[in-house]
Amino acid sequence: MGFRFSLDNLNELDLDFAKLASNGFKFIKIDAHLLHELARGEDPIINMRSLKGKLDREAIDLIVEKIETEGMLLDLLDLNIDFGQGFLFGEPKPISTVSK
Repeated sequence: MGFRFSLDNLNELDLDFAKLASNGFKFIKIDAHLLHELARGEDPIINMRSLKGKLDREAIDLIVEKIETEGMLLDLLDLNIDFGQGFLFGEPKPISTVSK
């Protein structure tokens, strides 16, 4: 039908990306703070290079949501994220104010 799925509100990244891709998923979304906890520090829980390789092989884009500060954005850009969302880029507005 032409639409693409997004898997939102992830709490972990240990997923079968090939299966997701075969079911039409093109995006996964994870909270910026959670990704930072998983991928940063002295002993990161996930290897971002490996994760991004798996996602790229399946043509799935990583969207990081709830990016609130420029510092957070700069830190996340080092992780090679594909897309970001959050108040840093603009506060959500009701559709009635956008269409006028």
